[in-house]
Order: sequence, then structure tokens, then C-alpha cells
Amino acid sequence: MLFRSQTCTLRVNVYDLPFDFTIQPNPVESQLLKVKFRNPASIAEQLWIYDAAGRLVMNQTLPDLDAGLPIGKLASGTYNVKILDQRTRIIIVKPMVISKH
Repeated sequence: MLFRSQTCTLRVNVYDLPFDFTIQPNPVESQLLKVKFRNPASIAEQLWIYDAAGRLVMNQTLPDLDAGLPIGKLASGTYNVKILDQRTRIIIVKPMVISKH
């Protein structure tokens, strides 16, 4: 019996989403994490940071990220930053590297 394999490719362009953010600078070398939103109407409601092992290391409700988020207690390494947009209810995850000298 022969089976035909079918492949389906799903492509999601992040730039088409109404909510997106960047981490600046990345790698982060200072004590503050700066998050910039692509859409000025975006409002971060919640932020989670996970270490490379998937452990939650920071969970914070965020009314405003313009001042930056203190991350001085986090060790050098690779993390995932997950932010929930208040308006769209979309969650985006981005990688972040902390490099302390």
C-alpha cells in the first residue's frame, strides 16, 4: 500500500499583526529593558520573562514601558520575553539576551 505525503506550509508574517514589539538594545547590557511597540496604540498589560530552561523569572503587570523595566537581578543569558497587548489580547514572544560584563 502506498501513501502519498502532502506538505502544507503555513506562513505568518509578524508584520501583519496589529501588535508587535522590539527589545532595545538586544543584547541588553544595562539595568533597564526597553520595549518599543510597532503600533503606538499598543498597551502592554502583562509581561513574562522565561529563562532558557523555561522557568518563569519575572511576571509583571505593566501600565507603561516607556521608562524601562528593571532587570538588573537577572543573570547573563538567553531569555524569552512574552507580552500581552491589552487592546488586541495578542501575546507575542521575543528572544532577549542579557550580557553583563
